[in-house]
Amino acid sequence: MTLKEIAQMAGVSISTVSRVVNSNNTQAASPETCEKIWSVVRAMGYTPNESAQKLKNKNQKKEADMPRKIFCIFARTVDSYLDPFFTELMQAIEQEAFRQKYTMRTIVSLNELQNSDIRRNDLHFGALVLGRMNRWTMETLSRQFKHIAYVGLNTLPYKIDQIVSSGYSAARSAVEHLQKTGHSRILYVGETEHEQRYHGFADAMKAANIEDISPYIVQTALTPHGGYSAINRALDRGIDFSALFCANDDTAIGTIKALKERGYSIPKDVSVIGVGDIELSRYFSPMLTTIHIPIRELGQQAARTIIDRIENNHQIPMKIELPNSLVIRESSRSL
Repeated sequence: MTLKEIAQMAGVSISTVSRVVNSNNTQAASPETCEKIWSVVRAMGYTPNESAQKLKNKNQKKEADMPRKIFCIFARTVDSYLDPFFTELMQAIEQEAFRQKYTMRTIVSLNELQNSDIRRNDLHFGALVLGRMNRWTMETLSRQFKHIAYVGLNTLPYKIDQIVSSGYSAARSAVEHLQKTGHSRILYVGETEHEQRYHGFADAMKAANIEDISPYIVQTALTPHGGYSAINRALDRGIDFSALFCANDDTAIGTIKALKERGYSIPKDVSVIGVGDIELSRYFSPMLTTIHIPIRELGQQAARTIIDRIENNHQIPMKIELPNSLVIRESSRSL
């Protein structure tokens, strides 16, 4: 398959296809166009011409002819809902893998993995896990794959390569910013079990001499609907708050919709901060104050790490941590 054929199938120009598949730049085209092109690439199993070049001897040629594959597995799907954070992360992984002449197969759930047609000879390929996984997930993947790496916001207690941007530090930064701007009645909206963003929130509140944080915790799934329903529950219970720290941008967007429907003005009445800095956060109204996670760089580093594990079989599990930073926009203000 050629770039021309991909362009015809995707309904775009050849130059657009070339920019998307041969560049590290995730802004090479609109997200919709990029996804359309990568869908064709995945479906048709396209690989760059360089990977098919003849090598000097038979052994090298045999090795070069073997398919080079990475499995990308989503561990954080909720009711078949896929967080845009992870789709942006996946696209960055896919582009870096493709640049290194690897194809990528996406598996949305463990159920799909267990019912898939992965063959035993796929074991020498690597699995990149997106999002926090539990021990059962880890054990299941270990039976399927020789090489496993994790990318996300939580450090995991497993001896595998981990590429993270600390959810704990993200939470501390967000809550401390709200505290510095006069807020003390800060609500946490998100998951709590094995979640380092929750622990960061709790430690920041306790550092501000708020010992009993239980009134300020609203447990919910990290989805727009989760945030929407959580704030309605909090308002119905009469919880008094001036600011929200939401564990991701999706949840924050859901809370803002609920607050607006209940007559609140953002940020005049309530300040809202999320985590992720997904593309939608910059176009939502009001534009979302959030913790910027370097999604593209996380994806690129994750792909490089699993490929190095596959090709060079480094023995010591690596932990690579990328910094995050506060981005102040329209959804928060001083009290």
